Amino acid sequence: MKAVVAKSFAEDFKFSVDPDFPKPVLSEDDFDGHGMIVKVCAGGINPVDYKIAQGHLGKMPLPYIPGCDLAGIVEDPGKSSFAKGDRICAHININEQYGGLCEFTKMDSRSAAIIPASVSFEE
Repeated sequence: MKAVVAKSFAEDFKFSVDPDFPKPVLSEDDFDGHGMIVKVCAGGINPVDYKIAQGHLGKMPLPYIPGCDLAGIVEDPGKSSFAKGDRICAHININEQYGGLCEFTKMDSRSAAIIPASVSFEE
């Protein structure tokens, strides 16, 4: 899948596009059983993404996908209370490799909320 990636931690960090980043795979234990896969329709960067990229908030496996804010469609709800096809928005904790600047992400369903049909993904 296509993803924006960070390959190192540095004050003058740089992101690049990886056209072949592995699509996330969900396991029963992900996020204490609350994991789900989301097809990302909109992703954003906020100040915490800069702090992570600079290495100030701990380090995760490299390369990783930045983007703590996202909106998308539930692809695989796992054991969460969401259903496949639900429109969601989330502020996720990037504690693995997958943030929101990619085609699909793996995330904790407890960080998500349903988006009303009257609200676009970008809003």
